[in-house]
Amino acid sequence: MIETYAALGHVVVDVITAPDKSVRVERLGGAGLYAALGLRLAVSGGVLPCSGVGSDLVSGNRAFFNAWQLDPQALRTRSAQTPRTAVEYHDRGRDEESLLGDDHFAAHRPALADLGGLAATLNGLYAFQEADSPEWAGLATLRCPVAWELSLVDCRDEGGWERVRRRLADVEIVSLNTEEGRTLTGLDDPAILLQTLLRSRVDVAILRAGEDGSYVAGSEGTFHVAAAPADRIVDPTGAGNAYSGAFLGASARGASLVEASKRAAAAASFIVEQYGPPDAPPDENEIARRSAITTVEPLRVSAEVRP
Repeated sequence: MIETYAALGHVVVDVITAPDKSVRVERLGGAGLYAALGLRLAVSGGVLPCSGVGSDLVSGNRAFFNAWQLDPQALRTRSAQTPRTAVEYHDRGRDEESLLGDDHFAAHRPALADLGGLAATLNGLYAFQEADSPEWAGLATLRCPVAWELSLVDCRDEGGWERVRRRLADVEIVSLNTEEGRTLTGLDDPAILLQTLLRSRVDVAILRAGEDGSYVAGSEGTFHVAAAPADRIVDPTGAGNAYSGAFLGASARGASLVEASKRAAAAASFIVEQYGPPDAPPDENEIARRSAITTVEPLRVSAEVRP
């Protein structure tokens, strides 16, 4: 039977401006798109990005979808234009703005219903959803592993931690970055933060730390995973989504916590090397090489924070 995985998250067109204004390009983007690419770098089965889009999305990007072997059937047309996001880099980081307005963006919200009957047969699903999203009624009933990447809304809002904690028992994997983790829980120590998440009955907790790599925790232990080597670092947008998608795909296929995190780090390394996603997936031998040379070190966890 062919394996099938899905990424539930917005697929958009990013309009990217470099810090020195020398580059302004339009590329496919969005959490759902980058997570689907991460999945594709970890699994050989079908991968479906799942989002509302414009009628211009698939028709204008057939070469990209063919090169990555992405299945577009869960990309549902909701309007003539796909949401467009201005991504402008500067010395302090980046600013993002919905160019067609927040209402237009919200009208293209990803929905499990877009998967139709495929939802019941998935081998794994990535979800970029807020804790109070109506999609949780369906997410909690899925029989496949679910990787939940947290939304900044939950991390910044008062009461966000309580909303998140109630959802963790409904997923197998939770993924967030260090800034989100600190804002959500008030904790700085990665090991303590991860163990706090595990105490809420999630199986695996991932804390992404950018150029410092990532931290992962589960029944096999708690580890620091170095960033996989990249040829160059140009644009970090989407690397975290790709990491989460690749980790889900590798672990769903039986990889250990360490091996899944190394594969995820390797997947993320290809995303940062250009503005927007690569036009085609890298060679499998290069993915395997970067994964193999990514270093992993166990983290000591003090007894008082063990779940």
